[in-house]
Amino acid sequence: MFRFDELGENIRAYMILNGFLPLTNNAPFMGALYNYLAAAAYCVLRDPVAFRLLVALFGSLTPPLLYVLTKKLTQSSITSLVSALALALMPPHFLIASHVAWSASLTPFFFTLSLLAFIKALKDDSVPCWFAFGVTAGLALQTHPSVLASYVGAFVGLTYVLGWKKIRDLLTLKHFAILATGFLIGYVNMVIFNIIQPFGSIIAIFSAKWTGLGSPLTPAEYVRRLLFLMGEFISMFPTGIPIITLPHLLKSVAFYVFTALFSFLIAYSAIRTKLGRGMLLCIGVALLILAIGTRGAMALNIFGYAWGPHYLQHLTPMVALVLGVGSDALLKDLRWIRGKVKTPTLRKLVGYVSKSCILLTLLFVLLWPFITTLGILAYLDGAGCTNKPLLKTVGWLKKGFGDEVPVFIAISEKPSPHLLLYELMVLEELHIFPHHDQLFRKLLKEPHEVREYILKEFMRFLDDVKGRGVGVMVVGIDTDVKDARQYLLSKGYKVVTEYTVSSCFKKPFYKLIVIEFKG
Repeated sequence: MFRFDELGENIRAYMILNGFLPLTNNAPFMGALYNYLAAAAYCVLRDPVAFRLLVALFGSLTPPLLYVLTKKLTQSSITSLVSALALALMPPHFLIASHVAWSASLTPFFFTLSLLAFIKALKDDSVPCWFAFGVTAGLALQTHPSVLASYVGAFVGLTYVLGWKKIRDLLTLKHFAILATGFLIGYVNMVIFNIIQPFGSIIAIFSAKWTGLGSPLTPAEYVRRLLFLMGEFISMFPTGIPIITLPHLLKSVAFYVFTALFSFLIAYSAIRTKLGRGMLLCIGVALLILAIGTRGAMALNIFGYAWGPHYLQHLTPMVALVLGVGSDALLKDLRWIRGKVKTPTLRKLVGYVSKSCILLTLLFVLLWPFITTLGILAYLDGAGCTNKPLLKTVGWLKKGFGDEVPVFIAISEKPSPHLLLYELMVLEELHIFPHHDQLFRKLLKEPHEVREYILKEFMRFLDDVKGRGVGVMVVGIDTDVKDARQYLLSKGYKVVTEYTVSSCFKKPFYKLIVIEFKG
C-alpha cells in the first residue's frame, strides 16, 4: 500500500515540474535530491509508477556496488559474490529499499557508493576518490540524516580493520580540504537552505516530534529505544516486515532453522575474520547512535512497526557483507580440514560433504526469507491489502468519465484513505477538488483554515459539475449518504450511483458517489 509520506514526497517532485524549486524535502532536515530525481523520472513516463521504478533502479544497482566494495576489501570473488547475492535477496532491501518511493530508499546506494570511494581513497591515495567520497557522502546525507550514524559506525569499524595509523596518516589537511569541497557540492542545496534559514535543518530535526531528538531522552528511554531498534533490525531479515510477522514465524520450524544458520554465519564471520568483527562493530555503533535520534515508536499497521526504512536500511549492505565474509571463511576452513585428510577417497568425500553443507546453508539463508516474503506479499495481495483499490478507483474514473471529470475528495486534517487517494489523483493529473497547491500549504501551515477552504472548494466543485453535467464525490464510510442526497437535491443535483470501495480483508475503505446536475 502507498504510504502518505511516500506520495507526499512525490507530489513535491510533481510540483517541481510546475515551477516549484525546493531546497529541501517535505521534512526540512532532508535534502531535495530525491524530489528532483523523481521529477525527472516522472517527466519521462508521466505516471506515478515512475517513482517506484526510480527506487527499483537504485536498489538494483546497490548489490553490484557492494560486490565491488567487498572485492576491494577482501580481494575474494566468492566473498563479493555471496555478499551481493545476499543483499539482492534480502527482504529489507528488495521489499523496502528497492520498492518504497521516497528519499530514504536511496540511502543504501549512496552510502555504499561513498564507502567504495573512501576505501579507494585510502588504498590508492587518490585525490579524485577523496573528492568523490565527499560528494557522495553529501548526497547520502541528503537522502536521510540517520546515515550519519552509519558513517560514524563505518569509520570506527574500518579503523579497527585497517588500523588507525594508516587512516591517520592519510587524513591530512589537504585530503580533508578535498573531501570537504566535495561534500559541500553534494550537499549544496542544504547548505544554501541553512544559510537562508540559519541552522534551519538542525532546528527542524530537534523540533520534529516524531524524531528522537525532538523528544526527551532519559537513560530508561534510551534503553527502550535501543531494544526496540535491535528488535526491529533483527526481525527485518526473515521477511522484511519487522516485528509484526514474528507471531506467525514463531510457529514455523523453518524460522528456527534460518535463525540458527543466519546467526551461525554471522558469528563465524566475527570469530574468524577481522573484517567481520569490524563490520559488526560498524552496525553496533550505528545502532547505539540511532537510539538517540529515533523514537522507536509503535506505529502499528499491516506492514509492521514503522518498517525501519528511514534509519536501518543503510545497514543492510553491511549485514550482507558479514554473511559473505563468514561464508568464505567457513569454506576456507573446510578446505583446510579436507587437506589434513590423508586418504584420497576420504578426502574427496569430506570435500563433497563440506561443499554440499555450505551450499545448502547458503541456499536456505538466502532463499527462505525471499520465498517467505513473496508468500506473505501474495497473501496480502489476495486480501486486498495493496494499492489495488486506489488504482482501480483511478482506472474506473478515467475509463468511465475521462481525465476531466470533476472529482471532490472529502479530506480531513488527519491522514486517511481519502488523503492517500487524493495524493495519487494529483500525480495521475485528474481534475480534483480541493486544489492541491492551496490544500497542502494549509495542511502544513494553516490547519485551522482547512475546513473553510474545503467547503469553498466543494462549492466550486458543484459549479463545475453544473457546467459539465456529471461529477464524482469521494466520501468516508461514515458519511450519511441520505443527508447528502437531500442536500444535493435541494441544489439541483441528483445522486446517480453509489459505490463502496473495500480494502484490506474486505474492510470498507471509502464511498464513491456519482452525481448529475438536473437543474
